[in-house]
Amino acid sequence: MKGILEMDLNPQIYIYLVLCANVYSVKEFVTLKCEETVTGIFNEDTILPCNLTTAKPSKPTKIELRKDEGNYRLVFQFNGNHNAMNAPNRIKLLSPDVRNVSLVLQKTQLSDSGKYLYYLETDVGYKQVNIVLVVKAPYSLPKLALVNLTEMTKVVTCETTGYPSAQIHWTVNGKNLTLSSETKKEETAQGLISITSALPIITSKTDQEHIYTCAVWNEAERKYEARNSISISNVNPSINQQTEEKKRKALTAVGVIVGGLAAGIFLLGLLRFWKRRHPVRQSNEKSGNQMLKTFVTQV
Repeated sequence: MKGILEMDLNPQIYIYLVLCANVYSVKEFVTLKCEETVTGIFNEDTILPCNLTTAKPSKPTKIELRKDEGNYRLVFQFNGNHNAMNAPNRIKLLSPDVRNVSLVLQKTQLSDSGKYLYYLETDVGYKQVNIVLVVKAPYSLPKLALVNLTEMTKVVTCETTGYPSAQIHWTVNGKNLTLSSETKKEETAQGLISITSALPIITSKTDQEHIYTCAVWNEAERKYEARNSISISNVNPSINQQTEEKKRKALTAVGVIVGGLAAGIFLLGLLRFWKRRHPVRQSNEKSGNQMLKTFVTQV
């Protein structure tokens, strides 16, 4: 019966089925494992980890990496010659090991983000996998500064740069004052996001140290990525002027008292010296002493 079915089978269909079976079996001879999602750091090298396993000893004869831009643009090709690792291209093979077929993307840029098709071929079969590359730029340590907008208006500014978008959160002595701030975002020439935020300073009736903290909130990863603090002692201007005025009045009063005492002592000494040089009657002496005592008492 089996022989009859084989004889009755259309030769073209038979050849097609055989080819399909062979293709399927060839693919099964090759195992390619790559990281499905890879995160790269801006301006640093990024590794696309991939490992090759074959049913029998074999080595890659062809590797292609294509970026999905609607037409799967070819961005890297390896033809079995390991000298290609030194080719003038930002994408290279990580090592000549036939098992480690990882690729390294040098000086990763934001434009490298996207979906890639990794295709590998050996003399015993082929395999292809999809890889998604996500590029980020960690936000820089926030720069804090005290800025005088006007004579009576001062703000604390916070500046940082990174990618992707982030939020600025403000706290003063642990109290959240983000809603009181004003934040602006701009795109740099490299595609990064520059964030500047300003928070009015707090005035107080007495001298008090305030700790202003600017924290960068990563929206995608939902975590704080960077933060910095600055310490500022604030004094209410009107209270400060009143205090200085009181100090000046107190110093003036002390000066008058000290000056009066010094003058009295000087006159008393002068009178005693005159008495020794020019004796006078007892009544005049008593009268003079009484007048001097009265003057000193008044002072």
